[in-house]
Formats: sequence, C-alpha cells, structure tokens
Amino acid sequence: MLLSMIVGDYWEALRSTVQRTVDAGRIGRPAALRLTVHAGGGASEAEECRVVLRAMAAGWFGSEPVGVHRVGGDGAPSVEALRWLGGQSALLAVSAGNGPVGGNLVLMGSNGTLYHEIGGDSAAIGVALGAPVPAAGGAAGGGQARYGVVAVGGNRTHLEGYARTFAADPRCELKAVADQPGLPEYREGLNRLLAAELEVPYLPLEQALALDGVDIAINCADVERRGAVARAILQAGKHLYADKPLAGTREAAREIAAAAAAAGVTTQMFTQVWSDWGQRARAAIDQGVTGPVRALHCDMLMAKGKPGTAPPGVRRERPGDGRFTFVAAKRELFDMGVYPIALVQWLSGRRVAEVYAVTGNYFFAEHAALDIEDYGALALRLDDGRVASICCGRIGATSHPRMGEQRITLIGERGIFTFSDASPRLEVYNDEPPFTAPPVHPFDPMQMWSSSQRDIQPAPKDRWVPLAAGAGDADACAFLDCIDHGRRPQVTVADAVHHVDVILAGYESAVSGKPVAVPR
Repeated sequence: MLLSMIVGDYWEALRSTVQRTVDAGRIGRPAALRLTVHAGGGASEAEECRVVLRAMAAGWFGSEPVGVHRVGGDGAPSVEALRWLGGQSALLAVSAGNGPVGGNLVLMGSNGTLYHEIGGDSAAIGVALGAPVPAAGGAAGGGQARYGVVAVGGNRTHLEGYARTFAADPRCELKAVADQPGLPEYREGLNRLLAAELEVPYLPLEQALALDGVDIAINCADVERRGAVARAILQAGKHLYADKPLAGTREAAREIAAAAAAAGVTTQMFTQVWSDWGQRARAAIDQGVTGPVRALHCDMLMAKGKPGTAPPGVRRERPGDGRFTFVAAKRELFDMGVYPIALVQWLSGRRVAEVYAVTGNYFFAEHAALDIEDYGALALRLDDGRVASICCGRIGATSHPRMGEQRITLIGERGIFTFSDASPRLEVYNDEPPFTAPPVHPFDPMQMWSSSQRDIQPAPKDRWVPLAAGAGDADACAFLDCIDHGRRPQVTVADAVHHVDVILAGYESAVSGKPVAVPR
C-alpha cells in the first residue's frame, strides 16, 4: 500500500504539480509547509515516508533544511519541525499502521496558499456521529430573562460578537458595557461606541458589577489587563465568560483560576470545542470510530488581510515585552494558537509536556513593522508520550475560499480521520463575481473586527457551503446551559491556564531554537 502511494505515479504527480505551481509564482515565495501523511505498514514504511516527505519539502523550498527537530517515531507517530536558512519552516507529521493511506498538504506562500487532500477524507463519518450543538435558549430556554449580563470591553474586540450573542439569548438581559476607569481615550471611545450601539449605559467596572440583577460578566478587556478585570469580576461573585487567550502572563492566568476557585462560580473561555467539526471529532473518539488516538494534529489559519506585503529578510524571535494588543495586528501564535492548543488538550484529555516552536513573518508588512509574528508552528509531546502538532496564523484573505483552514486530524488505531469546518461541503460555481480582496481599512488592515469591516463592506466568500451548520452561538449557549444545570463547562479558566503556559513556552522555544518544558 505504501509504495504504490508514496513512490508511485500518484505521489510523483503530486510532487511535480506542486513544484510547477510554485515555479509559476502562483503562491509567491514558499514560506511554510504543513504536511500530514498516514501510511500503511509499520516503522520501516513510516521511515521511508519521512525521507520522501523531507526530500519533497527541500525541493519546494529550493534547498535542504538547516534545522530539524523530531518528536516521536520508532514505530509511533512522529512530527518533524524543519527550518531553512531563509526563514521558511515545515511541519511533517508521519504515522503508519491500520486504515487507508491519507493525509493533507498545505503549502503557504507569501501571496497565496495551495491545499491538497491525500486519499479520502473521513469527515463524513463524523457528520453522522456529531453531537448536536446547543441551540439558543438551551434546554431550559424561553420565558423571562434570568441572567443579567455586564460586557467588559468595546468595539474592535471580540465583545462586538459576544455581547450581541448574550443579548439575543432569551435567558439574558444585557445591563451595561463597562471597563476600568482611566483608560486611553482611544479605548474608552470604542467602549462607549459599542454601548451606544447596544443601547445600554457605559459604566465604570465596579459600578456595573454592583448593579441589581447582574449574574454574568464577559471579559474582553485588553489582554494586558485581563487578570485585574477577571479578578474584580470573580471577587464580585459573578459568573465569568472569558475571551481567549485567558491572560498575557502565567501569573495573571493563575490568579484568575485561583479567584474562580475561591468564588465558586461558573467560568468558561471561548474556544472552538463547540464548533461542529470539533464536536464531530469528539464524537468519533468517544464512540470508538477512531480507536485509541495515537497522535493529534490541529490547524488554525485565518484567511484575512492583504498578503504579499512582508519585507524580505528573516525575523528572529526575541523575548517578548508583555504586549499583545496593537491596533494594526496581533501576535498570531498567541491569538490563533490558543484554538488548536485548546482542542489538543480537550480531545486528548492530556497536558502538553514539551513544546518546540518556530515563528515566522511571511505574509504581512503590518506584523513585520511591529516586530511580531504572523505564523507559528508547534511540535508537541504530551505528558503521556503521544505527539501532536499545530500550525496557526494569518495567511491572507485571498488564500482560502472560506474563513481559512480550520482542521483536526486524528491518527487512531483504525487509521486517519480528518474534520474541518468546510468538509464535507457543496462547491458553488456560477456567474456571480469572484471574491476579491477588500480595501485595506486604515485602522483594521488585518480585518479583525466586524465594526470596522462594516465601513468597507467586503464581498462574501461563499463558494464553499458546508453540509453541517456552523457553531454560531453554540459556545455561549453551552456556557448558559452549564449555569442552568450546574455543570462544569468543557473549557474553564482553570483549563485555560495551561493554554497560556503552552503558548509562552512556545515563544521561549522560538527564541532559543530548543524544546521547552511546559510548567505544571
């Protein structure tokens, strides 16, 4: 099975077709590769596969890698993180064993991205198994609102969506938008603007939390202030719905978790565990479809912003200064990496023990100007010895037909199983105008916020239509269900402390070029 797949006509056709696409300049300069392959056979077949994949990567990047870090292997699934002298990087995930040969390829260039599914896609299995996501109102929905909500933050934060989601749920009444006093004029103005749009008062945080009938607070304060805001919320005895990531330092994250434990309230951090594709992956594991999971690979590549503007040169990761909040861009390992890290922990039920990370500046001038990364890749060893890998970042609005590459690949005893937000799907091609990149918003060039995107009205990206409905408001609905029924949420602030630990260990690894142990 392996030889016909890896060194036969199919594999050579794939290698040469990708090479022609690269040589034609259709994706710009190749920058980052994610390649996952599950081959038949055993350890020797996996090793042969690894050699072939590394040679392919070297051919596409035009030279041999100068650095290789490997996790796993010796008959078990493995991940190799490769680095090139020109700053390019690759994640090669290889496994062998039962089930059909399969996998996926994502090659990101400075101006575009190419994708390929190797073998069959098993996501259809998960559709039949997927647990239904919560509906607005929950099992105990309807009737009079019973939870008063305070929303902390404003426009150009995720509160734009969260606040409207909670306000639309019949169980909730939005009481106020709030934040700490003494904020910069820019931030306070955006907070007041959201309050006006939602037709609620804008109040100092302490005053808002003291309003009659307030039960829940949503924390979308700037990352650097999330610890202090969350502690104030929890010390006031309110349930906490937290934006991701939980905090910008290990100390702040632990202080939030300690305050939550002392308060005895319900807490949840926003993740993608309640997405349809996350639920399908969970169901496939729980119902034994995959067999015992041997490796997990998760990707979150956001297709927004204008690519192809990054200046030449290789950026070296440096120790951070504690800042994560910028107007023009975000630290993408921090901002996007939290999603797949949370999924790996949730799906495996294990903690990450060690991280090897590579960061890059491949796509955007905005990130380069701020000296922050637009891409990150992680090779992980879990505390039970299994391997996992993650690639995350922002790749440009024209680099994917939908929101971006959001995928879980599970390597189980029964083979390879993939789940994504757009598979299975319909593909619609007609006489409607094709998608083109929208104008660059001067205050939101990375297309981060719906409020600023309203000004430029970007065209829809609707050529792909998933068969399953998206998660929509499922995460917030699940949080309210947990409060209704006294259940523990899937991802609490105590769980989210580990996500911060993994991300910060990843930055340390990217600086040192060595694997870093994750604090317990």
